[in-house]
Amino acid sequence: MGVGAGLGSCLRRCARLNNHIMKPFFISGTILLGIVSSTVAAELDTARVDQITGLKGKMNEKEHVYKVTFPRDDVKVVVDGWTMPPFMGLGTWAAFTSRKDGAMVMGDTVLFEDEVNAAMSAALDNGLNVTALHNHFFFDHPKVYFMHIEGEGPVDKLATGIRKVYDAAKQIRAANSQPKDSFGAARLPEKSSITAAPLNEIFGAQGESKDGLVKFTFGRPATMHGTKIGKDMGVNTWAAFAGGDDDAVVDGDFAVTEDELQPVLKALLKEKINIVAIHQHMTHEEPRIMFFHYCSRGTGKDLAQAVKGGFVVGGLLKVSAPIP
Repeated sequence: MGVGAGLGSCLRRCARLNNHIMKPFFISGTILLGIVSSTVAAELDTARVDQITGLKGKMNEKEHVYKVTFPRDDVKVVVDGWTMPPFMGLGTWAAFTSRKDGAMVMGDTVLFEDEVNAAMSAALDNGLNVTALHNHFFFDHPKVYFMHIEGEGPVDKLATGIRKVYDAAKQIRAANSQPKDSFGAARLPEKSSITAAPLNEIFGAQGESKDGLVKFTFGRPATMHGTKIGKDMGVNTWAAFAGGDDDAVVDGDFAVTEDELQPVLKALLKEKINIVAIHQHMTHEEPRIMFFHYCSRGTGKDLAQAVKGGFVVGGLLKVSAPIP
């Protein structure tokens, strides 16, 4: 007896035991996949996903994925003078699939500038990882960002994390229906006057000074296509300071490994450093390097301490130069 015939006989006997009448059918790879799909779907509590997220999802039986979605239609988005309907790519989604130890979620969240850091903090504080932050359009008003997230664990925990992210953005919009176009602080003077010495001491390095600005650049070793690359080839973390000592702005870029990314993001967000982009700059590099860009405003010393804290949390002091 072949495998198909044996399995068919077994299924027919099970059906008779349950007082069901089964029509004759041919067992094939497709039928077997259907059986596996039902098993996987049963392991994923889709009702809980709906209940916790407050959304009604849809199951893709072929991929064993349950996906919740909603359009960002609460704010009108104009791209190059054209009002863009959400169908054209302004949809937030989160997709769940089962694993032996629970579930995995991946998603993309449509956000406006004043929502990004609150939503990112909500994700990181609730067990999710933030894997990318970028734009999809040119000349979009208001400016739209896309934040990619992922996580693994119990489905309740993942769905709760997703809900927290969505609620963070909703709270911002509830307070102000239109996205802000600035942080609202007074404009910095045109001429900067940053004192380098205190920042040099914090970073343990001599910063580059020019016209009242101060910049620190720390490289890290990597290879790409078998060639060594480092600071001047673009594998670097940097911080540039402008303004005055008591009212300064910092912007810069962190070069981190995949394992360092989440703890460093958490450290900077807790110090009110704004994350503005997360992406890669290279392909086929070893180790894989993720880059994230940041900016914030405060006293020069506080900003420097916050950035230095990112080094400490991520273990970058051991791999970045010239910090010993």
